[in-house]
Amino acid sequence: MKRIVLEVCADTPMIQETPQPRVLFTEFGDSALVFEVQAYVAHPLTENRAIDQLNRRLSDRFAAAGGHDPVPPA
Repeated sequence: MKRIVLEVCADTPMIQETPQPRVLFTEFGDSALVFEVQAYVAHPLTENRAIDQLNRRLSDRFAAAGGHDPVPPA
């Protein structure tokens, strides 16, 4: 999981290469392992767009790797 996240960070243009992004395992959820990605963007005003770009790419990558939807069924 960590490897995939770091690869996606490296392939996401809005994420800076240095300092290098980090992935931290922060907690056990009810039915999930919760991780935090720490990464830098070029300017604070681009933070929300960078988060959107990264999350969409991670979702696509996990789906391609056979991961499941992180949202529990209603």
